Amino acid sequence: MITFFYDWDWRGAERAFIRSIELNPNNGEVLSYYALFLVFDGRVDEAMAVSRRALALDPLAPLINMNVGWTYFTAGRTAEASQQAAKMIESDPDFYGAYWLQGAIHLSAGEHHAAVGQLRSAVSLGGHQVVVADLASACSLAGATGEATAILDRLVDLRRQHYVPAICLARVYSRLGNTTTAIEWLEAAFAERNGEMVFLEQEIAGAAADDPLRQLAGEPRVRTLLDRMRLPKPV
Repeated sequence: MITFFYDWDWRGAERAFIRSIELNPNNGEVLSYYALFLVFDGRVDEAMAVSRRALALDPLAPLINMNVGWTYFTAGRTAEASQQAAKMIESDPDFYGAYWLQGAIHLSAGEHHAAVGQLRSAVSLGGHQVVVADLASACSLAGATGEATAILDRLVDLRRQHYVPAICLARVYSRLGNTTTAIEWLEAAFAERNGEMVFLEQEIAGAAADDPLRQLAGEPRVRTLLDRMRLPKPV
C-alpha cells in the first residue's frame, strides 16, 4: 500500500498487491485496498469483482466495508455506495466510516446540509482529522462559513503540533473560496506525498456543480501537480 499511496509507483503498486494476495489470498483487507487501486486505475469491473471477494471473506469487518463503499463511490456508483453505508450503519452503528462515506455522497450530490448532518455524526464517533476537515467543507458549502472557518483554524493550529494532511486544509480553503491558498496547500500535500492525492483528479471531477473544488480543474498549478504524479491513462 505504501507503493500506491506514498510512492505513486502505479505498476509497482499493482505488483505488490498481487504478490501479497498470492501469499495470502484470504486477506480481505488487502483485497479491499486492491479494489481501491483498481478503480483508481480505471478498471471498474475488476474493482467490483475484487470488492465482492473481500466482502465474502469478512462481511462484517468495518475497514473492508468502508473501503468497498469508497470503491463504489470513486467508481461513480453512488447508489451502491449509499447502500453500502446503510449496511455498515445497520451492522455497526458506532463506526464513523459509514457516516463519513454518506457525507461524501451528499456532498457530491450538492446536498450540503445533509452532508453536514452525516459528517457531524462521523466526527462525534471518532472520525480523524480528514473527516473533521470534510465537516468544515460541508459547513462552508451549506452557508455556515463561520463554523467552517473556526474548524479550519483549529486544524491549522493542530498541524503545528500533530500531523494533519495538507490536502485536508486545501479542500476547506477551496470551499471557502480561497483558491490561491488551497493550491498552496495542495502543493504542500504533493511534497508530503499525502495518500489522498492519488484520488484528487477524480475528486475534483466528481464534485457537485456548485462546489468551488471543481474550479481547481482549470488551475495550471493544479494541472502541473497532477502531471507530475504521472497518473494512469484512462483504460
